[in-house]
Amino acid sequence: MKNITLTIVILTILSTSGFGQKSKLKVGKKAPGFEIEQLSGEKVSLEKLLTENGFVLVHFFVGSWLKYDTLHLKKLQTIYPNLSSKNTEVIAITREKPIYLNKLKSSIGITYKIGLDPNMFAMGQYGVVSKITPHYVPLKHKEYNASNYKHTGSKDGMMPIPASYLINKEGKIVWMHFDPDYRQRPDINSILEQL
Repeated sequence: MKNITLTIVILTILSTSGFGQKSKLKVGKKAPGFEIEQLSGEKVSLEKLLTENGFVLVHFFVGSWLKYDTLHLKKLQTIYPNLSSKNTEVIAITREKPIYLNKLKSSIGITYKIGLDPNMFAMGQYGVVSKITPHYVPLKHKEYNASNYKHTGSKDGMMPIPASYLINKEGKIVWMHFDPDYRQRPDINSILEQL
């Protein structure tokens, strides 16, 4: 049943994937709940994070093999103490394998939470699933598909659109960054300005 649901979600998203893809969610709307395993092995849910914090920043990323992600994750780590002091937790969600994530965590010194979403259930709920195609990644789609396969073990060519959602204690989205251009990330200061 899960495979059928995942297939339906992916096919729906694929019909609009690429640079023209529009956000499924909007500021002011309720954020979809999720429960996923963390890199630490513990399960975590959005509901639990919200009961323990005033805000949660949910960030979806492709993986350690994409330089745009590693640079942004590094910047997130630099502001994480400021976010924590403002009662905000960060969870960065990917489908990448733990072996690569442990190396990434160690090299950057990540102290915020990393969530594992290998079947893209949370990503599907947030509408951030896209397919690596010649249209989406014009000059590097073969290279990106190979890296994605190596780091996820999946040949489906699917990856998340890097997107961020700041969610308040009531579960509402108060700020978001959704840009189908896989090279774009939000300005770190724009996150801090929301708190």
